[in-house]
Amino acid sequence: MKNNTIKAGTIIGLSSILICLDSLLKINLGSFHLQLGVATILLASPLIFLSLKSEPTTLDATYFVLLIYICLNFPFAINKDVFLTGLSYVLIFTILYKTIGRVSRFINWERVSTFALLTLIITGFFQYSLINIFDHQLELRGIDASYYQHKGNLGYRMRGFFLEPNWFGLTLFSWSFLFIYKKASFSTIDFLILLLTAVCIYLSENRLIYILYLYIITMFFFSKRAESLSKLVPVLSVSVAIFIYILLSISGLDLTDRSAAARTYTMAQTWNVWIESSLIEKIFGYGFSNWGYYSNLWELSWSNYRFDQALTRRDNAEIYVFLFEMGLASIILFMVDLFFIGKKSKKPILPIFISSIYISSFFYPIFNFLFYLIPMMVVRHEILKKNQ
Repeated sequence: MKNNTIKAGTIIGLSSILICLDSLLKINLGSFHLQLGVATILLASPLIFLSLKSEPTTLDATYFVLLIYICLNFPFAINKDVFLTGLSYVLIFTILYKTIGRVSRFINWERVSTFALLTLIITGFFQYSLINIFDHQLELRGIDASYYQHKGNLGYRMRGFFLEPNWFGLTLFSWSFLFIYKKASFSTIDFLILLLTAVCIYLSENRLIYILYLYIITMFFFSKRAESLSKLVPVLSVSVAIFIYILLSISGLDLTDRSAAARTYTMAQTWNVWIESSLIEKIFGYGFSNWGYYSNLWELSWSNYRFDQALTRRDNAEIYVFLFEMGLASIILFMVDLFFIGKKSKKPILPIFISSIYISSFFYPIFNFLFYLIPMMVVRHEILKKNQ
């Protein structure tokens, strides 16, 4: 049993670090690219479950209700292939999530998070130096330098071996949280790693990451001062954030930032469609995987004015895509989830971190990226296990 746990823990730990190399290790599967670290966990998962079958299982009820809800949308999918592509991302996340949960307690996450951060820092400075010192754009996954042309300073921001800086920043954020959470004490080297992490986030120019750090720190201290409300902080903060996001979008606020303007425009368009929808469509939406079809048909996004987007595209943020595809029911499910983990957790900081990932969905299309966020899976299992 001991040898099995060591082997399983080593596989998951090494795979987690490989995921930080992102596009350097992508496998082309035709309809999408599968990262080698992700593929390794998928292949190892049956053996891990068999070898550790005596390990207690953790039930994540709200997540599996959402999974069932997504599957029930199959009859309403306009394009079944698009639905199955979207579902494949959900299933990959589910397998990784359950596999990591089965073996998590045997893994030294403090050590893994240290190596993950070092990998991101080294690759970040390598890529940043290539473009800003040697004027050479790192080309990965078959995407050449032209991808970054006419996109402002996108190609000059730190992104490591990720295709875009936003994903690099979100990965840095999640691993840095786990790194800090798992540390019993901090050495000089640890502080240096955190300093370099902060420099990398600055050079990647991810404003959202600053907001997420500020949110976590503020809500953590609020939870300490108002313990009676601490378990409600995640659901209340995300609910308020959704309200403000929708309000700003439909107010027609003129934003100078092009990305922010594109998101608020699409949110406003989606809101108008939702308001005019039938009661059934308001509650259950237009069907999972159907955003691409309807956004092209009704020109919901700025991108649709230039040309039709791929049917699998989920636009620039997840919140309005979920509202459109799976209605108010999906938003309620997410709020129930935040309430549940807030109530379950004995450590307020953990559900606050989970809620920060929810907030990131207002700004990034994270649906197809969730299985990169290993720290989020670790934290959810930390919350749900019987003895925290």
